[in-house]
Amino acid sequence: NIRFMNIYNHVHEVQKLSLVENFKEILDQLSNVESKQELINLTKTFFKQAFKIPMGRTDVYLRSENEITHTKKITPSYIEQFMKQEDNTCFIDNIYKKRILIYDELEFSQYYHHEKTSEILLNFMKKINADLFVPIFDHHTIIGYIYVERDARINELYSDLERDEIVVFASFAANIINLLQNNK
Repeated sequence: NIRFMNIYNHVHEVQKLSLVENFKEILDQLSNVESKQELINLTKTFFKQAFKIPMGRTDVYLRSENEITHTKKITPSYIEQFMKQEDNTCFIDNIYKKRILIYDELEFSQYYHHEKTSEILLNFMKKINADLFVPIFDHHTIIGYIYVERDARINELYSDLERDEIVVFASFAANIINLLQNNK
């Protein structure tokens, strides 16, 4: 799990069968979601079961034209403001390519390769105090995001398999959000 000794771009680990089985079960449960709150609860359950992240350390924000649905009492105003700033258009383009922001990877990359884009993304992650920021995309538009608080999982990095599972989960969640919004 020491990234600088790893020949891969991300932390690499051998696939665990139980994790794959749990992932299939969660994806099956996604197909039965009937409300935004169910999706939020299922997302928190998925992160708890698959990645050992306490449910209180994961949050989900679902965006629409008129409202933001989330589980905490405060509106994620900094994130919303950040995404709307003209100077941060690189944010949307870069995160669309990456599909996920992981604090430790951004920090590592910035330490060895000083780039303006990774500096902006790292500062964003510091400001929101997040280990993970997972956008939920509908085409090229962020319709929601999953946020995991900083140090929610201590002394463990996110592997390439976990990263892929999170990205796939977010893709499925996007489909469910679209179905929920179109069935109103």
